Amino acid sequence: MLKRFFVSYLIGLVLFGALFFGLSSKLSPRSDFRPRPIEAQGMSIEEVMP
Repeated sequence: MLKRFFVSYLIGLVLFGALFFGLSSKLSPRSDFRPRPIEAQGMSIEEVMP
């Protein structure tokens, strides 16, 4: 019961995140959409995702 709720919650969270990301990228122009490199644990995201 609890595992099923957790899995459905995780799927809903992923879907909401994808929807929100698509909406925010659609609202801002594509040429203006340049995310700044975020420092995470001493390693920039641009190194992880080229």
